[in-house]
Amino acid sequence: MIFPCEVTLKRFVPAVKARTARILSEKYGFSQMEIAGALGLTQAAVSKYLAGKYGADVKGAISLPSVIEAARVAADGIADRKPIDLVSSSTVCTCCRELRAGGMDEAPLRQGSIRLNADCDVK
Repeated sequence: MIFPCEVTLKRFVPAVKARTARILSEKYGFSQMEIAGALGLTQAAVSKYLAGKYGADVKGAISLPSVIEAARVAADGIADRKPIDLVSSSTVCTCCRELRAGGMDEAPLRQGSIRLNADCDVK
């Protein structure tokens, strides 16, 4: 069984981390090791994100408005050393709608999925 939000999160979280890594590097001058520590990644993963080397799922999600905004909030919070709430349910729902509007493969969502949110229109 695959939950609707599970498909979105597998694309959303890596895309936000990739964009956040870039912001932390370019805007705030963080080193790759500092970014890795802040985002719970390895330095090698940060290096790949900064070089634009990531999978198709991330490439498909990295330009979504919800990803851009979540990364901005995350980077600003990390730089200011403030706690951040990266994955709120409304942010995930917004990202899901954007991914689906852009042609996200919905087949896994139809195969035994469960609606987790009364507002979710995944069929």
